[in-house]
Amino acid sequence: MNDRRQTAGMAPYYHKDGETFVFMQMRDGYAKYNPHTLGLFGGGVEAGESLEQTLRREVREELGIEIGNPTYFKHYDGTIADCDVFLLSVDETFGSGLQVMEGEYGTFISLHTRDTHPIADFSKKILNDLEEYFHNAGR
Repeated sequence: MNDRRQTAGMAPYYHKDGETFVFMQMRDGYAKYNPHTLGLFGGGVEAGESLEQTLRREVREELGIEIGNPTYFKHYDGTIADCDVFLLSVDETFGSGLQVMEGEYGTFISLHTRDTHPIADFSKKILNDLEEYFHNAGR
């Protein structure tokens, strides 16, 4: 039996001038795992929830917004938690006016410059896969 925590994460993104930008959360110093690093918004599945219900609840709790229709991207097995990642196409104003209620702040980063940011290894894997996915899609 899998004893790892089941989580759902959201990668809001947009494309501009040949680059893909992903909105990420700067985890604060109180984070149990990977403090002071960038990661996806989302969290743990509660009893009776589907992955999409979890994602909607977590985004509401962390950003105070209701999201449209996210697209399922991929499942990741982790050492502490497994994560199912969803994509959400947004425009570059997405972060404007958002009140980030967990972590220090939210910010867009370019997939081309991701190595210049403090990103947890688990999130780096997801960003690497996103770059490949969008590259293969001609973005």
